Amino acid sequence: MTDRTCNGWTNHATWLVNLWLGEYDYDPSELIGLSRYDAVQELKHTVDNILENESSAVTGLAADLINSALADVNWYELADHYIEDLPEDEDATEEDSDNE
Repeated sequence: MTDRTCNGWTNHATWLVNLWLGEYDYDPSELIGLSRYDAVQELKHTVDNILENESSAVTGLAADLINSALADVNWYELADHYIEDLPEDEDATEEDSDNE
């Protein structure tokens, strides 16, 4: 069996999405309070918006290849990664910043 992991992620597609979300200064605070499923949907929506803004004219083979790669993304792994990095309680974060 071949190891298909990439830089600690499930696969290359998942790693790339994480990498590019960082390049776009993605703000994971949008995920605060969302269920895991809803966080996944929000991430997919964010990536769809990025692709629409950058490649509105992509069709045919290129579009099929992009969609194939996106089908390989482990969206739950990405959601878990971003949710783990979020403060548990947004109010606690505000209180902490008020005390500084």
